[in-house]
Amino acid sequence: QINSRTQAAAAALAETVDSLWQDSSSAVVPSACKRAIGRVYEQFQGYRQHDAQELLRSLLYATHDNLNQPDKEKRLPAPDYDTITSASARWEASRSFCKSRDNSLVLDVFQGWLSSTLSCNNCQHSSSSFEPFLDLSLPVLDATPASLESCLNSYLEPETLIGDEMPVCDGCKERHKATKMLAVQAWPKVLVVHFKRFQYDARYRRKLNTAIKCPLRLSLQPRPLVEICCRWSDRFHILQAIRSC
Repeated sequence: QINSRTQAAAAALAETVDSLWQDSSSAVVPSACKRAIGRVYEQFQGYRQHDAQELLRSLLYATHDNLNQPDKEKRLPAPDYDTITSASARWEASRSFCKSRDNSLVLDVFQGWLSSTLSCNNCQHSSSSFEPFLDLSLPVLDATPASLESCLNSYLEPETLIGDEMPVCDGCKERHKATKMLAVQAWPKVLVVHFKRFQYDARYRRKLNTAIKCPLRLSLQPRPLVEICCRWSDRFHILQAIRSC
C-alpha cells in the first residue's frame, strides 16, 4: 500500500529535479519539496539547520517507499543465521531476503553492500554478516593533506573490540577480544559519501576543516568477502560535492 505522504514527497522531489533541468536562468525554490518531506519526517519542519546527509537519506527513503514493488508471492522469512555457517551462504541469504522485501529503482541505483567479519582472538573462530547501505560515512583524518582514498582506507581498517565492546563468540561461546573487519561486498551504481567532520570527547565537539582531495575519477579495487560477478563498474566519476556546515 502506497503511503500518501511519501508519494507526495516523491512527486515534489521529481518536480524539483525537473525544474533544475529546465533551460531557465531563474532560480529554483524547492519550497514544495521542503514542505512535503517535512510532512513525512517532522524534524524537517520549521527552519532549523539539518545535515545534508540526513536530508538526502530521508528523500531516498521516501522515494523508495513510494516505488517499492516487492514480489509478495516470493516474500522470504528472515534468515536463521545460527544455521548458516559459510560466508557465501550468508551473503546469498541476506541479499535474497532484502530483495524479497525491498525492490525499487532507488535501491537499484544507490544501494551497496558491506560485509562485517568478527574474528575471535581466543579460538580464531570467524563469523560474517552483510548489511546494505545507501551511503558511506567516512572519518576525516586530522592531517594534511587528506584524500577520498585515504578516508575510505581508514574506514575499512580492522578494528579491535575490547572491554564492553567484546562480542560473545559463536565458536567458544564466551566474550573475548575480537577483530572486526569491514569490506565492500558490492558497490552501488551511484556511491554517496559523507565525511564525518566532527570529533567528540566527553565535553566538547570539534570540527575538522581538513581539506580533502577528491579526484574527478576514482578507481576502487573491490575486495569482497565473497567473490561475486560485479554488475557495476568499480570506477566512479565524482559528480557533486556538498559541504555540510
